[in-house]
Amino acid sequence: MTDHVSAELPPAEEIVRRYERDTIAQHAYFLQLGREPVDMRRLWLLIANGREGVVQDFSRRLANVTARIGDERLRCMLAKQLNDELGDGDYTKAHRLLYEQLLSGLDPWRPEPVVPAMLRPGQELGQRLEAIYFDPEAYVGIGASMVIEVLGKQIDVRVGQELRRQHRLTPEAMTWLTIHEELEIDHADESMTMAHMVPPSGPALAATWRGAEAVGAAFWVFFDAMYGDRTQMAPAPIFSARASP
Repeated sequence: MTDHVSAELPPAEEIVRRYERDTIAQHAYFLQLGREPVDMRRLWLLIANGREGVVQDFSRRLANVTARIGDERLRCMLAKQLNDELGDGDYTKAHRLLYEQLLSGLDPWRPEPVVPAMLRPGQELGQRLEAIYFDPEAYVGIGASMVIEVLGKQIDVRVGQELRRQHRLTPEAMTWLTIHEELEIDHADESMTMAHMVPPSGPALAATWRGAEAVGAAFWVFFDAMYGDRTQMAPAPIFSARASP
């Protein structure tokens, strides 16, 4: 990526505006969920795939970017989010553990048998996120972190709406969702703060856009697979570049 091309990119603030505007909540998967009666089996599949793709490795991926980014201001923002994710030092409040409680609460609706194909969308998402977050250019991880928080807020809202259409889960099982719905709003707001810290041009801006668009595309493909229709098209990227493996 040359300085000439990267200079033509919009500032990083436009990343946040774009993904707030072109919300993942408008994907056909969520639109279909909202039209139909609550399907607890389908919600189990979504939460189980979310664990495979995002939750089980999120703190490790975020820690990697936190350690490698050179700008201390950005490192502070990421470290705060990592601390939130890990329960402020209390493992019993770590989000991965609370997510397992949510999945356990949905266990009565777990399909039998659970065949490998059912979890393939989440596993493929995890592989894509692994490549993005471990890209040699740390600013790719910054773009990824900005977008995943915006998308996380949108997804949490929709999942919360679906889960609250039924009354069969205990409040304890819903703890992860309750906490995340609040934190994701803060973290999504922090994405704009982080965007202000990204250089306005040059390789860092280009890498930030690359990470942002790679995450956006990865989640769109994930929900295509969950919907069962891979013909859905993600919003056209402002620029395309493959994340390094």
